[in-house]
Amino acid sequence: MSIRSMSALALGALMLLAGCSDAGDADAAGESDSSDQTTAGTDDQTSSEPTPTTFDDFPGEELLYFDAESASIGTRIKAVGTEWTTEFLDYTADAGRHYLVIYVVATGELDDRGLDHAGLSNLGYTLEMRYPSSAGSCSADYTANDPAYCTYDGWNSTILSAQFEPLASDDWTNYLWMEGSIFGVEMEPGQTMVGAVAVSVEDSAAPTGGFEFCARGKDNTLDNNVFPCIAAPDPAPIG
Repeated sequence: MSIRSMSALALGALMLLAGCSDAGDADAAGESDSSDQTTAGTDDQTSSEPTPTTFDDFPGEELLYFDAESASIGTRIKAVGTEWTTEFLDYTADAGRHYLVIYVVATGELDDRGLDHAGLSNLGYTLEMRYPSSAGSCSADYTANDPAYCTYDGWNSTILSAQFEPLASDDWTNYLWMEGSIFGVEMEPGQTMVGAVAVSVEDSAAPTGGFEFCARGKDNTLDNNVFPCIAAPDPAPIG
């Protein structure tokens, strides 16, 4: 075989090897791009979890709240968030204390009718917060109606409540909360609204969890004042 023929064969072999190498690199790049796209797609799906838009979309226990014995239609309540803060509404917690804020979602008991005066007001002492006495000590102003719990009911302690607002997002801290009143607000049939209740707790009590929101039920009277309670999420630690 001539030297020219051998050179041509060698050149052809080199070109073939180069072509295989380029194809392999392209395949690897394609697999990498595909993997990146799959990961990005998964991340997008994770970050785009649907935000609850109705009362029933929210997880958790619920109670049926009646603000007075004369009330004929109740308000369904779920506790959906909590946080410790030094300020709530226009009030600042006393030194050595924080407010535990409990955020709730609410809707009328009956889907086909609304409420003229929906809201959470403790003027009638219809709201409570409690946690197990085993989860921390009790503030000096707690009510000792059950030795298993540190209960804050407004008789001795401070309970503040915010006016119900239409559900706009689940970022509760960004709502422009206004102080609630006994007059409440109008709630449309089937509407979901949000509200907040704050309880003043001594820092030295240092409760670690097990928080519950309690409110007046249909069968509660002055002689039967053991309210139904629902679990509230644990807040992030103070500080």
